[in-house]
Amino acid sequence: MYILVDNGVPVAQIRFELKEGRWLIGYSVAAASRGKGYGTKVLSMGMEHLPPGRIAGQVKPVNSGSVHIFRKLGFHEQQTSDANGDALFEFWLDKF
Repeated sequence: MYILVDNGVPVAQIRFELKEGRWLIGYSVAAASRGKGYGTKVLSMGMEHLPPGRIAGQVKPVNSGSVHIFRKLGFHEQQTSDANGDALFEFWLDKF
């Protein structure tokens, strides 16, 4: 897990889990810090620490901020659903 700190205040965190041969992303940005570019920054910086391989994340369509970040960083996307049948975007990127 990595924590992004700005002026001594934690603003975002990211973690990665290796599962089924790919790195699954989980990240969050503090509510008061959203819309300031911290999501893009923490995801970009976190990916720098990963070895080559597939990086993946799942995002609910209502989370437009995260959808925008994954698209901005060049992730491929596919619409799918979770175990309850709710819509999800699955994003992936192959890091070389």
